[in-house]
Amino acid sequence: MARRPKRITLEIISDSTHKLHKKYCAALVDDLLRKRPRGPDCAIEADAYQSTWNGHTTLKDGENGETCGYSDLILYRLCIALSNDGSEWDWKYYARDRWPELKQAGTTRRGRRLAHRIEPAYRRIRRAGRPGIYSIQFGHSYNAAKIMVYAESAEMAKLVAKTSMGCTFPSKDECNATFEREGCVSELMGLNASPAAKFSRQAVANREEIKKLQKEIEILELRSSMITTYSIAAVAQ
Repeated sequence: MARRPKRITLEIISDSTHKLHKKYCAALVDDLLRKRPRGPDCAIEADAYQSTWNGHTTLKDGENGETCGYSDLILYRLCIALSNDGSEWDWKYYARDRWPELKQAGTTRRGRRLAHRIEPAYRRIRRAGRPGIYSIQFGHSYNAAKIMVYAESAEMAKLVAKTSMGCTFPSKDECNATFEREGCVSELMGLNASPAAKFSRQAVANREEIKKLQKEIEILELRSSMITTYSIAAVAQ
């Protein structure tokens, strides 16, 4: 493994424009691959760890000992920086890409260790939510459009969506909010361009369908009128 910096500046992990961003992300990954990670300040000693049945040591103190001194948020941001969802498969892909000389067994070991230490933190942040971008879905249809809102939490995202757009959806449609990522309000116009265009296309298609049905209605009414007229005329003869 590459020699890691003496201290990992955590702010750089979420700053993709920083010149040391990739180096620090790699250093954080390398530290978590150790049997006993040292933490962001290189201050965690070996005796702070305890062995577990699965072979991945965890810190003796702390509610989430598997994160080895790193906060859930910083590990979540690491995943975002690497376009990764924290799963074993994504970490195996990362390992194959970074260490192409590794055999399959080595790739699997690294993927499993990283997933064990990072995926739970990533999932906890996704469940809890953060100030940022949430996707809103009304109803449970597989092809329902996802509308993006900015909110402080999932509950606030639902409230924003119901207040702003709820009146345009059937009252029976349940509103579901999912945290997507940290972000800002200025992104909403671009993020919502796709669902807005989808609804617009559907409106155009529906108008065309209405025109077609209207023509069919006129023909049906004309047929009915002509049949009635014929029947009256035939009786009068």
